[in-house]
Amino acid sequence: MTRDPRRIPHMRHRYAPSLPMRPPPRMRLPPRMPRATAATKKRRGGRPKKKEKKKKKNKAKAENKDKKKDKQDNTKDKDKDKDKDKDKDKGGGSSNGSSLANSFANSGKDKGNQSSAGNSKPSKPSLPSGSSPASQVLHILSSKSITIDTQLFLYETPMGKWEPSTIYNHDGLSKGLQIMNSRGVAGMHYYLGDSKGSDEEYKYGLTNVAAFLAQSMKETIKYNACSENNWDLIQGVYAISNACGQLGQSYQDYKCPKGEEHMVCEVDLEMESRAVTNAKWYGAPPPFFCEPKKNKDDFTGKWNHGFMCNVGWVDPPIKCEDYEGQKAGGYVNDKPVANRAGRTDVEGCCWWGRGVIQTTGPCNFGKLNYYLGARAAKEGRDSAYPSIDFCKDPEIICSSPKYKELKWIAGMFYWMESVQQYNEGGWNYMEELVKFVDGGLVDRGFIDAVSGIVNRGCHNPPCGTGAVDGGTERNANFIKTLVAFELVDPPKGFEKDGKIGGGSAISTACGADHAKASVSCKNIGCHSQLDCDAGEYCWNGVEC
Repeated sequence: MTRDPRRIPHMRHRYAPSLPMRPPPRMRLPPRMPRATAATKKRRGGRPKKKEKKKKKNKAKAENKDKKKDKQDNTKDKDKDKDKDKDKDKGGGSSNGSSLANSFANSGKDKGNQSSAGNSKPSKPSLPSGSSPASQVLHILSSKSITIDTQLFLYETPMGKWEPSTIYNHDGLSKGLQIMNSRGVAGMHYYLGDSKGSDEEYKYGLTNVAAFLAQSMKETIKYNACSENNWDLIQGVYAISNACGQLGQSYQDYKCPKGEEHMVCEVDLEMESRAVTNAKWYGAPPPFFCEPKKNKDDFTGKWNHGFMCNVGWVDPPIKCEDYEGQKAGGYVNDKPVANRAGRTDVEGCCWWGRGVIQTTGPCNFGKLNYYLGARAAKEGRDSAYPSIDFCKDPEIICSSPKYKELKWIAGMFYWMESVQQYNEGGWNYMEELVKFVDGGLVDRGFIDAVSGIVNRGCHNPPCGTGAVDGGTERNANFIKTLVAFELVDPPKGFEKDGKIGGGSAISTACGADHAKASVSCKNIGCHSQLDCDAGEYCWNGVEC
């Protein structure tokens, strides 16, 4: 691996004197102890007799036996208490959120966690008797909580290591599913299976969750991000006005379709907001922010990711103080720098993506407020979060310490509206989900189509917006999740890190476009365009 040229090289202190080497001093050995005599033995008490030794040994053995017995008795008592709790939890599952929580809250963590790779069919999980498919799905997720937190919800550190996410976990996922399955939004509910008499109805709901997580792991979890990162590199710099929209988009102009115009948030030019998360690589841009112009000529500049901000040997010392964990980089506001849409300010630009699948724009935040937030309560509708105004504080999705499930709720709302309702060109998501499960969960075409819907807006890309970003990675995430949920056995060549069939790792690489980067695999592990040749960019999600 080549050294990052932006790192400060290690330098010897210029004032350190050059001293001649001196031979080490001779080591002096300690004086030998005199041999013990009969008199000294007597003073020290002499050697213990063999009988006394044996008595002490037997006494210690007896004490150890008593301790083990006490431990076994305590364990038996605990097991009895657990069995009592399980008996209390058995019974019919209700459709409301609180009863769903009760049906699986006391289930064991990671019980039967290991997948039976040697069997032709994965073992059926132990499920609460007489419960609904939704309760069964939540029960299985609870039993896999440790696996979910430590093997699925991982993010890549700047050093290339994978660590459990500090933002996303099973508890938030589970609470979000309870609310969106039982309460729902606008007559839509997060699908966790139907009660049709079969004892395997839960598989449809669990597969729906796996498909959702496969996309979430790619979109945000692998970056440990809730607020959208500033990632659109324009001529070697990151415009501060990228908060208004990246890749030529204007987030504040996202309007609601006909018939839903009344739900949209009003764009407040006086609003101020700051993202709570951002990328953490060396020199990464700071969190997005929005604020009104100070005057009509006010503008925003750029972020210089190559600037060395941690320089203590100058007077006054330069420190990295723009965000927590900053290692390099700094604002340069000497002249206006436009984003791809031409914006050179951040007035009214408070609508960047947030949550596990990046809810974006005043229409989507308006819908959350209309159905789940303060507006619903104000207009007399049932509201899950009556005290939260998603229009006045869209960053609450990521910043709320009380409602940590909001980052999941926002993504689930998108899933219910845009994926579960998808029915275009002869491809119906719910019908294809059933076909996929009934067909043995082996047809890759299903998850590729879902990835197209999430990433490009259609099930058969390219559809005017280009090829799917990271399709192979999304598929690997899906298989990894299905294996973790014991819906399928690990396929041949499957590894825990998500590689399939001995395939290559997902990384970054340089190229003129994503396809060329995937073929050439130049400068694997690049951080930015600075690591690439002229005319090339650093592309994410490349299989090399």
